[in-house]
Amino acid sequence: MANDSDTPKPFIDGPSPFDDPSADIIIRSCEGVDFRIHKLLLTLASPFFKGMFELPQPMGPDGDETRRVKSDGTREGIPIISLYDDQNAICGKEVVEYVLSSCHPARLRSGHPSLSADLFEAVVDVATRYDMDWAAKMAFHDPHLLENNPFLLFAHACRKGRAEEATLAAQGTL
Repeated sequence: MANDSDTPKPFIDGPSPFDDPSADIIIRSCEGVDFRIHKLLLTLASPFFKGMFELPQPMGPDGDETRRVKSDGTREGIPIISLYDDQNAICGKEVVEYVLSSCHPARLRSGHPSLSADLFEAVVDVATRYDMDWAAKMAFHDPHLLENNPFLLFAHACRKGRAEEATLAAQGTL
C-alpha cells in the first residue's frame, strides 16, 4: 500500500498574470503553487536571479541549451525553482505573489495588491533573501500599512537598517 507521502503532490497554477504559458521559468511556493514568469523579469529585478541564470548549467538530456537552469525539475518542459524554507512557511502563495508582482509589468500597471501586517515581515525577508529590493521597498511604502501599522514598519525598517523607510514610517505615527 502506498504511503500518502510517496504520492506526488499536485501543483496548481498561480493567478494571472503568473499563468502565462509563454513563461520560461516557474517559481514554486512552499504550498505548491506555480508562478510562471519570464527569466528576463527576474533578471532585471534581482541580482540574485541574474547570477543564477548566468551560471553555466549542464546540458539537457538531448543537448538542448534553451532550458539551462539549476532547478527542482520541470513541468511541461519549463524549469522549476522551489522557494521552500525548512524552518517556516515564509514562501507561501501570498508572499511569493506579492514579491513577484513587484517585477511584473501587468501587476505594476493594474496596481499592486495591498499587504497585510501578517505577511509584511515574510515579504521583506523573501525580498531581501532573493535581492529584490524593489519588492521590499514596495512593502515598506504600502499605504494601508503606513496608515494602520506605522510602528510595525518603523521597527522593521530600523532592524533592517533602512533609514528612508524608517523616516517614512515615523511620519506615519504623527
